[in-house]
Amino acid sequence: KSCLSKMVKTKNMSNHTEKNLQGRVLRAIESGRVKMRPKWHFLLKAVLALAGSFIIFLTLLYAASLIIFVLRRTGVWFAPAFGPRGWFVFLISLPWLLVITSLVFIVVLGILVRRHAFAYRRPLFYSIIGIVVLVVVGGFAVARTSLHPRLARYDAKRHLPVAGPFYRRGPGPHRFGFRNDVHIGRVATTTRNGFVLE
Repeated sequence: KSCLSKMVKTKNMSNHTEKNLQGRVLRAIESGRVKMRPKWHFLLKAVLALAGSFIIFLTLLYAASLIIFVLRRTGVWFAPAFGPRGWFVFLISLPWLLVITSLVFIVVLGILVRRHAFAYRRPLFYSIIGIVVLVVVGGFAVARTSLHPRLARYDAKRHLPVAGPFYRRGPGPHRFGFRNDVHIGRVATTTRNGFVLE
């Protein structure tokens, strides 16, 4: 009996709350505070949000893979192996404009993703961590393709408008007084005493 009475009371309370909410919504519509919008308005907003998220994600993949390509091409990728001084060269030689732009896009994408049902209940931090992991993994995957070498060759003939300066970057360590410490090249052959560097 007690359990049944509690269920009845709960049901009555929820009905009362629902009616109260309906009354408030109707009053707000009548007073003009809430405007009725057609379904296509919400559908268009959802489609635009999805399209924007997709474009930002593709831009992030391109930026992350370009960062990796630049670091490998300039030889800065290997600088941390030389210890603290190498880490200093690595940090200074990072394409910071790309890094900062990518971080801003990651936050924007995290905010856009939170609008969708699968992420809106989770904290923004988790969404951003998930996006960072996807972008880093995707960036390495794109960097392994022929996209950036082709764009670099194209930029050598006709300068690309936005990304061109990144493809034309010279070896990073040489710009900071490490000419005697770091030599960028390819090991052609090994010898008994060492190796031949091209």
